[in-house]
Amino acid sequence: MNLTPERIAELEINLKENGLIDSDDRIVEAERGDYWEKFLFTYSQIRGFYYFTEKSIVFVGGLLGSTSWSVKYKNIKDLKPATVGPFLPLAFKLFTYDEKKGKDISHKVAIVHKKQWMAYLEEKRRIGSMPQV
Repeated sequence: MNLTPERIAELEINLKENGLIDSDDRIVEAERGDYWEKFLFTYSQIRGFYYFTEKSIVFVGGLLGSTSWSVKYKNIKDLKPATVGPFLPLAFKLFTYDEKKGKDISHKVAIVHKKQWMAYLEEKRRIGSMPQV
């Protein structure tokens, strides 16, 4: 997605003010996509944007950004291909550790160029899980 430097700066301010990214974090890329939120025994689709920063993946969507979450790359435990509906292979599951809740959770992500983003997140996860020297 082509974002102007001005738009990136505006988005970064909003993400920081809402506690979705750290004060020293920066947006690297943004992509339109859907988040499939589990509701009882099914999933509901929420349209929005995924922001890939230097440290995290962030989702903001729904009515006036009512649904949002962020996960630091170092907290990604696994990624697995997933389906939307009964058989459309358009998504992947992001298994993470939620520092605020203190437990493991998963997110169902549907995004254009799914394989590219899964590879990107896998690389960031691998780098983030390396011990710092």
